[in-house]
Amino acid sequence: MRPSIIRRSGVLASLRSGCHTFFFSSSIFPDAAAAADGQSSKPLSMAEYLVRSWGLSAAEASKVSKLSRGKSTQKADVVLNFLRSEGFEDSYIKKIVVLSPDFIVYDVKNNLAPKLRSFVDMGFSKSDIIEIIASNPSILTGNLKRSILPKLEIWESLFGSRELLVKIVKKNRWCLRYSLEKRIFPNLKFLREELGISEDRVSRAARYHPGFVGQKPESLHVLVDRADEMGIPRLSPLYLWALYILQTVSKEKVEAKRNLLMSLGWSQTDFSEALRKSPSFLSLSVDELRKKMHFYVEEVG
Repeated sequence: MRPSIIRRSGVLASLRSGCHTFFFSSSIFPDAAAAADGQSSKPLSMAEYLVRSWGLSAAEASKVSKLSRGKSTQKADVVLNFLRSEGFEDSYIKKIVVLSPDFIVYDVKNNLAPKLRSFVDMGFSKSDIIEIIASNPSILTGNLKRSILPKLEIWESLFGSRELLVKIVKKNRWCLRYSLEKRIFPNLKFLREELGISEDRVSRAARYHPGFVGQKPESLHVLVDRADEMGIPRLSPLYLWALYILQTVSKEKVEAKRNLLMSLGWSQTDFSEALRKSPSFLSLSVDELRKKMHFYVEEVG
């Protein structure tokens, strides 16, 4: 081979190598490349990464990094980019990862994407989906067909509309965690069939206090027994409200309030009548009840 051909081949090879380096190197500027090499040799800790990329405070990032199983910032980047591409604002993204630290390791292709798509298929708007997940990120840990969708459908039927479903779920993030088989279905059956509560009244109770329907069945049965002992009629329009009040007030506190009223001249009949007409007074503390009774007795006469 002639020397000129060899020289030309060497020049072309050199040019090809130079072009490849120019277009595909991480940086064409020596200082920037050196800085990048320096950064790669000292990878960010997960906490540092969460502060820089997810916008968490140092305290939040420290907590999330300790609670999460995620150790790969690359996987977390995939989740972050997916959420942003779906319209989640950074404030919502921060809320999600603080509430559910393992969110940063979710599988986008096989978990997040199909589950978000299922919300769309149900007719939820993108803003609704974002609001629900931001308030209840753990909902995406459940099985789509056996858990998530059935829960949404049951609660929507109880609340009466999609609008109320979104509104209530945002405020009561626990309601989507209650087991349908262990809590919701047994309680609904007991209220409707055993107690004879109408569908409308059950729905009203669910709207105002989802936790009442989501409590353990044995706890609901105890409340009913307490109401029976206190003489509250099951057919009373305020019966479910009375059960809810009893759910928030222990037997000891009820007894303390009964004793206070008896000391002021009430009879057991008076106490039972008050329970039937206005069970809300049981939610008052003993001191509040004493002050109100003093006002009515001393001031009003």
